[in-house]
Amino acid sequence: GFDCDRPLPEGLYDSLMQVNFRRNGSVVYRPDCQGCSGCRMIRIPVGGLELNRAQRRCLKRNQDVILTLEAAQPTDEKHRLYRQYLGARHSSASPEEDAMDGSREEFESFLYSSCVNTEDVVFRDPSGKLLAVSVVDREPRSLSAVYCYFDPAESIRRSLGTFNILALVEQARRRGLDYVYLGYWLGDSRKMNYKSSFQPSEIWSPRLGFVSPPPDL
Repeated sequence: GFDCDRPLPEGLYDSLMQVNFRRNGSVVYRPDCQGCSGCRMIRIPVGGLELNRAQRRCLKRNQDVILTLEAAQPTDEKHRLYRQYLGARHSSASPEEDAMDGSREEFESFLYSSCVNTEDVVFRDPSGKLLAVSVVDREPRSLSAVYCYFDPAESIRRSLGTFNILALVEQARRRGLDYVYLGYWLGDSRKMNYKSSFQPSEIWSPRLGFVSPPPDL
């Protein structure tokens, strides 16, 4: 990997994601564990997504949500939501999330230090209450989901994690983009199973590049 201390040329990150690289803050990296290639990028071809029953219900429950797009920018309101999200996830967090302290410095360096074109997709209810923020990298051919933090209580009814991905696919479709990247998928990780519920999808293979997964994924 490498630390990008200046903006990358437009389209370069698109090319890097096609060979299994991903951005975390200002670092662009590809996992390289000896004898293991388990961390593989998963992406959704925008034109082919077929909604299952649960996803259709999720869209219906969130018909009242107001989405806005804005340049990625940390604010006090967003930071409060981020801390609330991390606090609720502590008991089931990934090792990465478990190490997070929710500080303002962490919030800005983790999510708002970027060397590519990054946007916030902001979700609010009709009263203006902030429900979720999805940090997204925009490239000429794709959107890449960086991180989504949301109101844990609201998500019980609204399934905001699922709604976020459905919203990103719709945003990509409107912009004429080809893919939405969801980050890494590990076949033996239950926490990653939600990513494979969006079908059809493609998973990166060290030998073949991106391929459609088997039906029983």
